Amino acid sequence: MMVNVDAALFAKSERMGIGLVIRDHNCDSLAASRQVYNRTIDLELEETIALRHAVHFVSKIPYN
Repeated sequence: MMVNVDAALFAKSERMGIGLVIRDHNCDSLAASRQVYNRTIDLELEETIALRHAVHFVSKIPYN
């Protein structure tokens, strides 16, 4: 399983967005998530929030 995660800063609207995609060994998408926050902090902290979201999201996925 591979998890791609990223954060984006929208300075004009003072919002941030995070997203993630989970793929299997064939690069087929298994799950995805996104979230928007109505505030911005700084990009490094937002990337950290995105990683935290990814860990939380992945921990809730049932495994076979």
